[in-house]
Amino acid sequence: MVSEPDYEHHYDQDRDVREANANAAIITMLFIVSIIVSFVCVIYQVMNYQNEKAEFERIRRMQFMQYNLRKQQERHYQELQRQQYAYVQPYIVYPVVAAQYQWTGNEQSVQNPPQYVQAPYPPV
Repeated sequence: MVSEPDYEHHYDQDRDVREANANAAIITMLFIVSIIVSFVCVIYQVMNYQNEKAEFERIRRMQFMQYNLRKQQERHYQELQRQQYAYVQPYIVYPVVAAQYQWTGNEQSVQNPPQYVQAPYPPV
């Protein structure tokens, strides 16, 4: 039979080995947990960068569309102005000298010639 002191000596040796194995297991677990946390942080950074890049592209596209819409509205406004002024007929106003010159041939008329005449021909 094993004596009591021999058993305690073997138990103490096994306890040291068990503590060393437990310390190694704890260190290994901490190392694995730190690797997992680092991996999750890297994935988060990559996803965050991609989201920021997508948001930046979306804002840039929106600003470009607003710029194109503003330019299109300006072109439409200029086209409307051009169409509005395309149908304006010139209003010719003759000065008094031309009106008197036009009215000098009409000796039947007893009234004074008008100051301004719009039509380029004398009245009948």
